[in-house]
Amino acid sequence: MLLLFVLCSVVLFTFIAIAIIYFKLIYPQKQLYNKFRAQGISAEPFVPLVGQLPEIRKKRNKDEQMIYQEELVAKHGNVYVFGFGPLTRLVLVEPNLLADLLSRNNATNYEKPSDFVSAFQPIIGSHNLLISGGSEHERARRMLNPAFHHINLKSMISIITDRTSKSIESMLSK
Repeated sequence: MLLLFVLCSVVLFTFIAIAIIYFKLIYPQKQLYNKFRAQGISAEPFVPLVGQLPEIRKKRNKDEQMIYQEELVAKHGNVYVFGFGPLTRLVLVEPNLLADLLSRNNATNYEKPSDFVSAFQPIIGSHNLLISGGSEHERARRMLNPAFHHINLKSMISIITDRTSKSIESMLSK
C-alpha cells in the first residue's frame, strides 16, 4: 500500500512539474511564435526550451557565428523569428525598421525585454540610455545628442580611422 502511495505521489508530482514547465515556459513562447508566423514572418522551427541554441553552439565552436547569422538572413530575409533558449525573439536586420524602432517618435511603442534589463541593470545601473525607458530615456538621449552632432563627429574621423586601422592590424597579426 505504501509503495502504491509513493508511486502515485511521484506520478502526480511529475505531471504537475511537466504542466508547470509547459504552461509557464513553452506555451507562452509557442503562442508568440504562432502570432509572428500568422503575420507571415519567416522563422526557424520552434524547438521548446532550447530553441536554436544547439546550432548556435556548433557554430560558435567553429568560430562561425556571423556566418550563421548571414545564413539565417539569406534563408529568412531581414526579419525573422528565432528561438534563443526558451525565448522566442524577433530579429530585425532591416535598417529602416531598426531606425523606426530606435527613433524618438516611437520610443514609447517599444518595451525593452525584462531579461535584457535584468541582465544589464546590475552591471551598468538603471539611469542610462540603454536600460531606462520613458522620460528617463528621453532625458538621457537629450544629454547625449550633442555629442553625435555631425560637426563633432567630423572632428573625430581621424581618431576613429587611426584606431580602426590599429585594431585591424592587431587582428590580422594574430
